[in-house]
Amino acid sequence: MAYAIPNEEERRQLFYYLKRGSSYTAWAKLGPYYKAFVDIVRVAFEDTQNNPPPGKSPLIGSSLMTGLLNGFASYEKALARLRKGDKTVFKFIGYGQAAAPYFCEAFRAIEIWNSKNTGDEAARGNEFPAWESKYWPQIERALNHINDVEGTVACLEDRHIDVPAPYDDMAELRNGTVLDFLPMLRITPSFPDVPIPKEEVLIRTGQTVPCFGIWEPVKAPLSKGFIGMFKRPEVPPDHKLGSTD
Repeated sequence: MAYAIPNEEERRQLFYYLKRGSSYTAWAKLGPYYKAFVDIVRVAFEDTQNNPPPGKSPLIGSSLMTGLLNGFASYEKALARLRKGDKTVFKFIGYGQAAAPYFCEAFRAIEIWNSKNTGDEAARGNEFPAWESKYWPQIERALNHINDVEGTVACLEDRHIDVPAPYDDMAELRNGTVLDFLPMLRITPSFPDVPIPKEEVLIRTGQTVPCFGIWEPVKAPLSKGFIGMFKRPEVPPDHKLGSTD
């Protein structure tokens, strides 16, 4: 798959976005909204457990409540690790590892509620019982607040390795439609330079990167000699990669 090659200014913008969106400060802002959502769901859960609708099961099941509590516990544990500089909290480790200290588990609980809130349950012929709760307007409002703040954070590893990063289309970056973060980019007068890595690692198009992290599309000359698959990308003598300037 071909990727757009950013120029130097776009590289600085993207790195600024990634650095800011993966910071402890950005992720900590999500905490109060996540907690508010958990709190209102707990109120609704306890209410329906004590007073279930006549002839029906409680509107919010124990497994749904437990999953949400585990998700919030995952968020708090991952945030504590991020504060210490541990960026492995952004890795995708699979689903179903209760209260695991990774943000993927934290967002799994939110994704479950989002899928139900968008009507997926009704589409399958199963109405979501929580819709009937008298607390549903407050639950939905709290969930929407989480989703709004989620748009300001970044760096979650995708569960599918063939899904490209959402920052590769420079045409959309230029016209201001690719990221919710772009309004801030436009009013920032200048951006810091992109750090030079201690070792430049080049991966050919179509190959899988060896580890999760910030990788960017670049143009690099191939080694001389063998033909085709035996050629390898090489770092040019001036070490200038990834610019269309």
